[in-house]
Formats: sequence, structure tokens, C-alpha cells
Amino acid sequence: MSNAKIQDFEVVCVIEDDGSLVVNDGVTNSVNYERAYQLFRTSHGDLYDQITFFLDTHSGMPSDGPYFSQIYNNVLGIGLEQRDTRSRWGTTKLQGYHVMAQWAFQTWRHTMGQEWGHQFAAFAHYRNPSTGPALGEEMDDHINSQYPGHWSSFLDDDSSPMAYDRFSWIEVEPGRFRIIVRPIEDMTYSDLDLYLMGLKGPEDVGDFFILRNPNRIDDYNWTATKVVLTIQDFINHEGVRIPSVSNSPKHWRQAFIVLTKDINMVRDFAGTVNFQRLKWERDFPIMTKGRGLIVTSLDKTTDTTSSTGPANMLDISNLEISLLQKIGEWGKMKVGGPGGWLIVINVPKNGPKGPVMQIISTELAKKQGYDVESIKKINKEIIAMNKVNINNIKKLAKLCRIKMV
Repeated sequence: MSNAKIQDFEVVCVIEDDGSLVVNDGVTNSVNYERAYQLFRTSHGDLYDQITFFLDTHSGMPSDGPYFSQIYNNVLGIGLEQRDTRSRWGTTKLQGYHVMAQWAFQTWRHTMGQEWGHQFAAFAHYRNPSTGPALGEEMDDHINSQYPGHWSSFLDDDSSPMAYDRFSWIEVEPGRFRIIVRPIEDMTYSDLDLYLMGLKGPEDVGDFFILRNPNRIDDYNWTATKVVLTIQDFINHEGVRIPSVSNSPKHWRQAFIVLTKDINMVRDFAGTVNFQRLKWERDFPIMTKGRGLIVTSLDKTTDTTSSTGPANMLDISNLEISLLQKIGEWGKMKVGGPGGWLIVINVPKNGPKGPVMQIISTELAKKQGYDVESIKKINKEIIAMNKVNINNIKKLAKLCRIKMV
């Protein structure tokens, strides 16, 4: 039996090393993350798609990360082989885990976005659509040659976190391009990323380009040959994505875990991790342009059965108004539109105390007996105003059969 101390600090699980977490191979110390997950499971269910570990180095834990390690993959058409090591971890749910270094807090949106994105990107190759190399040749010039799994700086990736750079290319005139550096807080996943994640269908991915034969003029200006790419060029090599966008998850559950040598001295660090957790939960819907959501609750009973549609939950008692204002920017979700998503208020069975606000599919809302047409009208009003006020919340609550206190 383990003597490990395990305690949740707010919504971050903290595990104190019981002597089984740190392994020495005679040269260096490393962390047994499989063992850490087993300890986590003693107080939490097997409900999570990803686990993110943070090491309390001040307490004596080794330094590690940041990186992502795949545990399970059954997606075809994204350049990754199928993989299943779940039995080693004792899970039927987990897809992978991240290890985050503390320095990554300074570049959080970029680094967390990149490591999370490695579950799907950036590994897909394409068939050459133009002259230069032979027509139809397998191409990988869009991938960073030094660090595979990341987009090349010369790919038009819309300032994606899946590249190491933070800039976009602007075509000043034919054959001449300028770099536009963007702040980390503006980084979003590209259409190619969203396709690989299963959040966009091929018909919704616009053209983009790769710059070949680049020549630097100065720090911001280059000459190059522009080659236009389409998602079909990637499908020609990788095949279609399976599952397709209509059958792919749209939200994921992710647990944040701190590993420490001293649980009595970790509260400040756990608080910092909790701050990053909240930031990530807010950032992800914006980075995916309203198409994906992350749930980081440690509640064992939070319902995630409708994972093929967004279903993030927000406590009404502590409503994140700034996040809900973003609903107005989620036009491509077609919130309140036919076949789209609805903003509803609900009390999940055996779930967190008090009502929660959810974004669920229209189809699911109909199955649950909601007055869908009336909810749509209020949803449209919220979107048109680009804000949420208490009157709209009360209207929604009444339609969703929830009495607001």
C-alpha cells in the first residue's frame, strides 16, 4: 500500500512522492509518470483525455519538460501511426500526457497550445501540387527540419502555436514577403491544425501557402517563391481523416497534477498552476475559433458523454463574464442556428452544486426536452449584444427549468 499523500488544491491535484515517483538509473533522476497516474487514480476516476504534470523542482523533484507523450491514437489521415499503450497505464480513456516546465509559464498560450496540439499535429505530409520537385512527390518542406512535429517558419500557418515562431507572412508584392510578429496572446490554431484535430472539415479549410527558395533581405523582408497549398494536397498523401469532423470529439477533459516532495510547502506553486489552468480553459475556445473546449474540472461525476459537441461548464455562481462575451465571436459555431449549438443552463445529475451554463448541440437539447426555438431567440440576442446580462441568464434559466436563487 502506498504512503503517498494526495490532495486537491482548488482544481489541481497534488501528489507527494512516496518514494516510487523518482527513478535513478545510476546517472540521472527521472519521473515515473505511469506511477503518478496510478496514484492519481486512487482518488479520481479514469475520466480524462489528457493529463498535464507539473514538477515542484523547489521541493527536490527533477526538472523535465515541456513535451507531449502519446498513449493512444486511433485517428487516421493525420500523419501519425496508430498507438495503444493504455494497458500499461491502467486506463481506457487517456490519450496522452504533457510535462510542463515552470519556465513555460512565461509563454503559456504558445507552449501549452503546442504540447496539447501534438496529439494531432504537426506530422502530416502532402503531395507536391506544383513544379520544382516532381509533381505528386511527397513533401515535408512545411515541417521544421530541425524539430519535426512543428511547422516550418516558411509555412503560412496563421501564427499557429504548432510552429516555434510567432509571425505571419504578408505578401507585399509578387515574390516579396514581410514578417509580421504577433504577440503570444494572439496565437490561434490554423485551419490546417483544426482539420487535423477534427474540428474542421476539408471543405472549410481555405488555401494557404509555403515559401520556397527563401532569401533574406533584412530582419523582416524576404524574397521567395510562393506555392499555394490546399487540404486536398494533404489528403492526397495521408488519405481522408478518420473519424471525420462530424464524428470527432469537440471537447476534451484534462487534469492538472503537481508532483512534489513536500505537500506541506506546495500551496503557492499549486496556486500558480491553477491560474495557468484557468487561463488555458479560457484560451482554448478562442484558439480553436470557437470549435473546441477544454474541461479541467476534477469532479468525478461531470458528464462528458456528449463529447462530439462542445459542452464546457461554467458555474453560474462564479460566472466568467469575460469568457461568455467571447460567445459573440464564435460565429462559426452557429450558436442558436439550425443544427448548431445552444447556450443552455442545466444542473448535471450528480454533478457540481448549483446550476451551470453549457454549450450543447441543438440535437442534444431537443433530446433533453428543451424549448429549443425559444432558447435560440435568447441566444441570438446574447450574440447580437455580444454580452451576457442577468436578465438573459434568468430567461435561459426559466426555459431550462432552473429556478435562479
